[in-house]
Amino acid sequence: MPSDQAAAITVYVLAGCPHCTRALSLLGRRGLAHNVVCGDGEPDFRSRLQTLTGGRTVPQIVIDGRPIGGAAQLARLDRRGVLDALAFGEALPVIRVRRRRLRRPASRWVAEAFDATGVRVAGAAGPDADTARARLMDPAPGTS
Repeated sequence: MPSDQAAAITVYVLAGCPHCTRALSLLGRRGLAHNVVCGDGEPDFRSRLQTLTGGRTVPQIVIDGRPIGGAAQLARLDRRGVLDALAFGEALPVIRVRRRRLRRPASRWVAEAFDATGVRVAGAAGPDADTARARLMDPAPGTS
C-alpha cells in the first residue's frame, strides 16, 4: 500500500536540454513535487552525476534515493502505472492488477510486477483480480 508521504524526487538537469524539459513537464503534469539540480557552470557536474546516479547524461532522476534513469525511463514508469506508486513510497516490486479484455465475452484479470525501472519482472492471470494477485504472489507449479 502506498504511504501518505510522497517520496523525494530529484532531477539533475542542464539548461536547454529538451529531454530535461520533457521529464520536468511529465512530473509537473502528474502533480509530483520534485527538486531540480541544475549543473550549469559546474565543471565537474557530469563526474559528480556519475558518482551519485551511475549515469553521466541528463536528465538523471532519483526517486527516494533510487536512481531510475532519464526521461525515457520516467515515461516508461508513467505508462506502466508505476511512477505514482514509486513516488508515494510503495514497496518494490510494484504490483498492478488490470482487466484484460479478450475478443470473446469472457475476460481475464492480469497481475504484473514491475521493478524500479518499469521493467515487468513477473506476471500471472486469473478469472478475477484476487486470484490473479494470489497467483502472482505465490505461483503454483504449472500456472502462469
